[in-house]
Parts: sequence; C-alpha cells; structure tokens
Amino acid sequence: MYSLLPSLSSTKKVALEFVTIVVGVLVALGVDEWRQDRQEQRDLTAHLATISEEIDSNLRTVGFIQRGLVESKFKALERVIAYLEFPDAPIDDPDALVTALARSASTMRPWLNRHSFESLVASGRLRLLADHGTADALGDTYQGFAVLLDQVAELRGEWRTTVAGLLPTRLQAQHNPLRIYYWEDAPVIEDTVATDAVLEQLKADRLTLLPLARNEAAVATGTWYALARIGAQLTELKEKLEQQVGAREEG
Repeated sequence: MYSLLPSLSSTKKVALEFVTIVVGVLVALGVDEWRQDRQEQRDLTAHLATISEEIDSNLRTVGFIQRGLVESKFKALERVIAYLEFPDAPIDDPDALVTALARSASTMRPWLNRHSFESLVASGRLRLLADHGTADALGDTYQGFAVLLDQVAELRGEWRTTVAGLLPTRLQAQHNPLRIYYWEDAPVIEDTVATDAVLEQLKADRLTLLPLARNEAAVATGTWYALARIGAQLTELKEKLEQQVGAREEG
C-alpha cells in the first residue's frame, strides 16, 4: 500500500484504508440485506399462493354445505311444517316424513381451514404486502368466518334438541349431523318406537312444535346467507391473491 501511495502521510494512508474497509463492510451488509429482502418477498409470494389453494378447499366446503345440506334442510323443514300446519292431511310416505324430521334438525357450521393464513401472520411477512387492500381483505375474510356463523347461532332455538327427543334412536346414527365428517356407520341403538308413534306425537304437540320449526327455518335461511357471504368473500380474496402472485412472479 505504501508503494502505491508514496506521497501520502501515514495518517492519510490509515484513514484511506479505514474508509475502504468501512465501505466494503457497508456494501457487504447492503448486499446481504438485499438478498434477505428478496428471499422474504419470495416467501411472501409462496405464502399467498398457498392461501389461494387453501381458499379453494374452503370454497368446496362452503359450496357442499350451502348447496347440499342447507337446501336439503329447507326441503325437510318445508315438509315438516306442512304436516304441523295440516296434520290431518293424507300422508303418502310416513317413513319419509320422519326422515325429513331428522334432516330438519341438522346443523351446518362449516369446518374452514385457516392454517396457511395463520402461518403467514405468524411469519411476520404480511407487513411486506404493499397492497393494503389485499392485506385488509385477508384479515377481514378470515376474521369474518366466526362473526357470521356466530350471528346465525344466536338465532337458534330448541328445535334440534326437541327433534332428537322425538326421533327413534335407530335414526340417530343415520341422520346425525356429525356424520358428514366420517361416513362409516355408528353403532345403532334399537328401540320399539314406531313411525306412527312419532307422527302422533308431532300432531299432539303441534302448537308447541310449529313455532320452533319456523324459527329453525329462520336459522336455515341465516345459514344460507352467511355461507353465501363467506363464499363471495373467499372468491374475491382469491382473485386478489392471484393478481398479487402473478404480478410478483412477472416481476
């Protein structure tokens, strides 16, 4: 170094070497920070893509319950309410009416997956999402699940427990609402309650049961609206995430 700068004093040479070292360290730190930032951005993109896949799964769950179980509940309640209003009208299929009674008491709170979203929040990388609209949509959608479904739960009366007490126990395994989570049949408890006895009990208690059935119709309607709202929010969020992922991959 001395041979390259013969005219410089020792102090100036030391200062120049110090500045050179500092600049080198700062450049190295800057490069390392740039690499870390790039990696965090890649991780954020991967998180968003995973959440988009999670939304697909949740949309299938919401659609299955809304278009399958809830609409089946509507039809079952319609049939039961018609009997309670006009119990002396001819019944074409008594067993089908009792089955409708069992289905009318089914519950439909969906099991929605939040793992990918919670993983993103725990990672701290949500702060890197420059699009605040998408960030807000993420929080609002995932936090809104419970709020909407809890509002439906507040409408619920005593129809489910009342119906459970009326049904023959042999029907509990076939029409228990939790059966959607596992398709193997549960053990059956046999009893001697006949279909005619159930219908006679419905007829005898019709003035008490009819308001409960109508309240359960309000619960079913509220469930349908809540699921429709959740599905719309999930679809809108998925579109935002796909735009974000596409823009990041192009960049």
